[in-house]
Amino acid sequence: MNASTRTAPSLLGGRKLVQVALTTLDMERSKAFYRDVLGLQLLFEVPNMTFYQMGDLRLMVGMEEGFQPGGSVLYIDAPDIDTIGAELEKRGVRFTGDALVVQRTDQGELKLREFKDPDGNLLALMGLVPKG
Repeated sequence: MNASTRTAPSLLGGRKLVQVALTTLDMERSKAFYRDVLGLQLLFEVPNMTFYQMGDLRLMVGMEEGFQPGGSVLYIDAPDIDTIGAELEKRGVRFTGDALVVQRTDQGELKLREFKDPDGNLLALMGLVPKG
């Protein structure tokens, strides 16, 4: 059995991801974007960090010496991608393009639409839009 077919004991497989961190270069600008533009619930702030609730996941946005924005993509569940995309555009979000259909299934179309936060971190709306 080679390394690619071996299964390691599941230590983390059944656990939830509870927090994701993004880096910012400007805390106030970042807070205005995530709280006021995207409408995320601000849970709390500590020096150089803000925490937001996103479903079962907490998003931490912070400043850390030596860290730069970018490198990860946050995919946000959005089966209402067309409606929410239009609302975010009204609030000043600039998408990199139109929604793309990345998969077609019997249930509907999986659509993706990307945008960046003020620091250049990539985010995307992603949703299975039901047929009909």
